[in-house]
Amino acid sequence: MMIETAPSRIRCTAVGLGHNACLGVVGGLTPLVATWLVERTADELAPAYLIMVAAVMSFLGAWRMKETLRTPLP
Repeated sequence: MMIETAPSRIRCTAVGLGHNACLGVVGGLTPLVATWLVERTADELAPAYLIMVAAVMSFLGAWRMKETLRTPLP
């Protein structure tokens, strides 16, 4: 899906930069946020709720993307 959203002349850069930046930010801050949530709420399941919210957001993002079957790539 990520490949189909970028024009061909910048496809590798756009997908690589987007993926790595997101991985760095989300992967780097998730332990901090999870620890903060457990400390703040005193609920050890708070990180699980964080993952559930992220899953719902991912589902909604994928659901909103339009289908590109049988259309030429840009």
